[in-house]
Amino acid sequence: MDYFPFNPKFSDDIALLYHAGSISYCMLQVAVNMGFNEIYFIGMDNKFPKHVAYDGSVFINGDIMHHFYPEDTKGLTTYSKELSEAAYTYARKYCENKDIKILNATRGGNLEMFERVDFDSLFKSG
Repeated sequence: MDYFPFNPKFSDDIALLYHAGSISYCMLQVAVNMGFNEIYFIGMDNKFPKHVAYDGSVFINGDIMHHFYPEDTKGLTTYSKELSEAAYTYARKYCENKDIKILNATRGGNLEMFERVDFDSLFKSG
């Protein structure tokens, strides 16, 4: 987390959830507070055509386009990749300390901070 200017938080209280760039971060906290010890991401590609870096630079499809100013926000849906990845990394470490596994069963995508598992293997009967 030394690459982001703050330390994300993870809640032990379901009534108080921390947001960190993605609703999936809130849902991770809900799952942990409900007592799940294995949590799977399915269909979480972590890939967005536009994102804004902490310094305000706007990236479109990985290329820096311009510096971000408030007047540039109209019609621009953005995503803070740095914030989300710092938060997911923190969640992984937090959950590892509590013997909770977060696994990524997404086919493809760019969510690499969680161990990958084969999607099809989750639904085989027998």
